[in-house]
Amino acid sequence: MKKNQFTLMAVTFISGIILGVSVLGLISFTGSAVVPAPLPAVTKISVQDANTLFKAYYNTATPTNQVVRGFTINKDELSALNSLSAENPGLAGFRIYLGTDNTSGSVGIIVGVGNTGMDVTTSIYRSAAISSGPCPTICDVNSSITRN
Repeated sequence: MKKNQFTLMAVTFISGIILGVSVLGLISFTGSAVVPAPLPAVTKISVQDANTLFKAYYNTATPTNQVVRGFTINKDELSALNSLSAENPGLAGFRIYLGTDNTSGSVGIIVGVGNTGMDVTTSIYRSAAISSGPCPTICDVNSSITRN
C-alpha cells in the first residue's frame, strides 16, 4: 500500500513537471517577440565629411529675416551631446551645425566647443535632423513661453 502511494506521488510529481515545462515552452514560443529599442542614429564623421555636409546646406539654404527664438534638438542629437561630453569632460559647450545629405536630406552636425569658443573637432557626430532646427521654422507657436 505504501509503495503504491509513493509511486502515485512520484508519477504525479513528474507529470506536473512535464506539464509545467510544456506550458512554459508553449507560452515562450507563441508570445510576441520583444524588440529592443534601436540604437541612436548617430555616427561619427570626419572634419571633411562635416564640411561637405555643411557646404551642401549653406550653398542651398534660404535666408530668413526673422529673429531666431530658439533651437529644437532631437533625441539622437542629445545622444551625441552626451557622447561628446563623456569623451571630453572639459568641453565648455556644444554646437549643432545644419547640413544636407544627398540621400537623407537634413542632418545635424554635432561638435563640442572649447573654453575659447572654438570647435573641438576631435570628435564630430552626425544625425538626422528630423524634428530639429531653429525656431522659426520648428516652433511651438502656441507656447506660453513665446506668446506676446
